[in-house]
Amino acid sequence: MPPAVKLKQGGRFLDEALHIVDSLRARFLTLQEEALRFPDEPEKLHEMRIAGKPLRYLMESLEGSFGKEFKRSLSELEETLDLLGSIHDCDVAIAILRAYHEELSIANARAEEKGEGVPARPVAALLSNQQAMRNRLMRQLHRTLSLQQPR
Repeated sequence: MPPAVKLKQGGRFLDEALHIVDSLRARFLTLQEEALRFPDEPEKLHEMRIAGKPLRYLMESLEGSFGKEFKRSLSELEETLDLLGSIHDCDVAIAILRAYHEELSIANARAEEKGEGVPARPVAALLSNQQAMRNRLMRQLHRTLSLQQPR
């Protein structure tokens, strides 16, 4: 949960809204650094994604009040969050496929006669495909984030 933001009483709405945007963005960037340091820890990427959602929603509501730079930042955030969502989908699929593959392996080891087991190779292929897709998406995320660095 993001830290509470102290707003000035009587402050201009847009100034105070930008103050909240800055606070949410700082939290998002902190989680981004952590997630990129530990790319094989899905929960860190997911935490970054969850932290970016309120920022995105607030920025979308303010989009008409600010110029091109603000809109560009929002577009970059949307692209990043979309990538994080796709990576999360892969992480969920990988966890499910790993568990299923392990269950198949155990069940097949218990099958006494050949041919009684269920082929595990298709599940292994799906798992491999999901891992490859996640790797591609992570490379794309790194490229996207490196392009978003301050110019």
